[in-house]
Amino acid sequence: MDEALTWKKSSLSGATSSCVEVASDFQNVWIRDSKSRANPPFRVSLRSWNSFKHYLSEQ
Repeated sequence: MDEALTWKKSSLSGATSSCVEVASDFQNVWIRDSKSRANPPFRVSLRSWNSFKHYLSEQ
């Protein structure tokens, strides 16, 4: 699973490794800690992710 995903991190994080990386497939968004890649990523549905993004945009 993890190898098939394309992970992205914010361009605002610069060269540091202390950030969150995000990847998506057709049904889920996967989130992982860039400095602890050996740990399993956290998964949320696309619907939940979009609700989260909407909530952040309203803040």
